[in-house]
Amino acid sequence: MGIVKKSSSSEQIIDYILKKIEDQEWKSGDRLPSEREFAQQLGVSRIPLREAICALSTMGILSVKQGGGTFIEEYNPEYLGKNFKTYTLLSKSLIDEIFEARIILEAEVAKLAARNRKDDDLKGIRQAMRRHSKTALMFFDGIGTKQEVLLDDNDFHMGIAAATHNSFLYQMLDTVRSVGQNSHLYDDKYVMNREEYKEAIQFHEKIYQAIAEQKEDIAFSVMENHIKTIRSSLDVERMKKEFGEE
Repeated sequence: MGIVKKSSSSEQIIDYILKKIEDQEWKSGDRLPSEREFAQQLGVSRIPLREAICALSTMGILSVKQGGGTFIEEYNPEYLGKNFKTYTLLSKSLIDEIFEARIILEAEVAKLAARNRKDDDLKGIRQAMRRHSKTALMFFDGIGTKQEVLLDDNDFHMGIAAATHNSFLYQMLDTVRSVGQNSHLYDDKYVMNREEYKEAIQFHEKIYQAIAEQKEDIAFSVMENHIKTIRSSLDVERMKKEFGEE
């Protein structure tokens, strides 16, 4: 009798392979049985097996080498970010949930960055901070675009994430911020005004200073307040009403 039931067999094959990896019976670089042999072991036809392998290859868990077999891939945190990003975009994450995630995650990221940052990290964060300050103020003088301001702001925050030297956290934050940027949070009708942008710039300077001086608790609290202030600055209630989230 085969290992996999006939109904929903491709999903069960995926679960079977993932369980083998979780239990460390199969490790990075291990080669899976041949398609014929594996199908016989599982008690399924080759079609659902191919579907399962294709899905796991897309997720970066398996690697199929033409004429060479199928192998367990090495861990790559970028795949986690890509898969999670796809899920959150499809699930249409709620505005409140996006901000809750940012408040929790970005505060912890700032704290860890203060602990782990190197001199090169500080240089990158400082450059992004200065670019953002310049482009934000120019934008309100009618020079440049809002997109340029958002890109420089993102560079500042992701520079802090890079300073944690934790690739897992970096991908998580990149995903959360990307979801927010693709959720109409920064449409023109919700954008912050000049004074609110000036306040954001001041927050950036305080966050940078705390990270530079390796004051972890201050970096945490200032970043937490920064994200909370952004949320209150944006017309969130109007967004929720227009997006049907009330």
